Amino acid sequence: MADSVKVYARIVAARLRSQTEYRLSFALDLLADVITQATELLVIVVLFSQVHALGGIDRTGVLLVYALAGTSFGLADLVAGQISGLSGYLLSGRFDCLLIRPMSTLGQILTSDVALRHIGRVVFALAVAGYVLHTADVHWTVGRVVLAVVAPVCGAAILSAIWVVSSSLAFWLLDAQEVTGAVTHGTNLFISYPAATYPRYLRAIFAFAIPGAFVSYYPALYLLGQPDPLGGPAALCWLTVPIAAASTALAAVVWRLAVRGYQGTGS
Repeated sequence: MADSVKVYARIVAARLRSQTEYRLSFALDLLADVITQATELLVIVVLFSQVHALGGIDRTGVLLVYALAGTSFGLADLVAGQISGLSGYLLSGRFDCLLIRPMSTLGQILTSDVALRHIGRVVFALAVAGYVLHTADVHWTVGRVVLAVVAPVCGAAILSAIWVVSSSLAFWLLDAQEVTGAVTHGTNLFISYPAATYPRYLRAIFAFAIPGAFVSYYPALYLLGQPDPLGGPAALCWLTVPIAAASTALAAVVWRLAVRGYQGTGS
């Protein structure tokens, strides 16, 4: 186990060094990612020039939901975004090569290309979160401090698990990139706004069947001390931790089942 961790660490370090070798190119990629995240923020600013609340949540709450969602998705994209290319591995036969190595197939794919530029999205979203929490009248307690640190990490774990599970469909559908993109980026869009904004059927899918509401919505409400317009108790935010653990375990099971049923490129 320790040896595997050292190998993965060296692979990731090599990937990161290769991306920062050309500094101007890396800086432009980083800037592009920041601009993308800033554009999403601009949409919220424009919306609040016309309305006073979204889904019963004021501007401060919506900004924090957006910031937590952006941080979690950026971290998940950094860690697990590479798996969206699984279909290419299967169709080209490269996945067979992964099977003969004495390392986890999932670990090999996740470390195949670490897109460091996505750190720009994370830093920008964290800056927005810091601004909101600094300017809002937050009654800081030990619980809120812990949640402020834990929520983005657990949110990233939930989104990474969603990425792995949806991408695993490629073992049966082969070309599953469209499905993976719809699930992952659809979830990202959902979690960037208050869950109460959406109709009931979308909440049922993206808030609870796919537990997106526990990435940003419930943690943001608890941090700001705002009531849930949907009537949920404040303690729901603490389900983020067990849901992250359960999602990670489920993703590991789904991946093992998918790989176990794989018989080769010709199958």
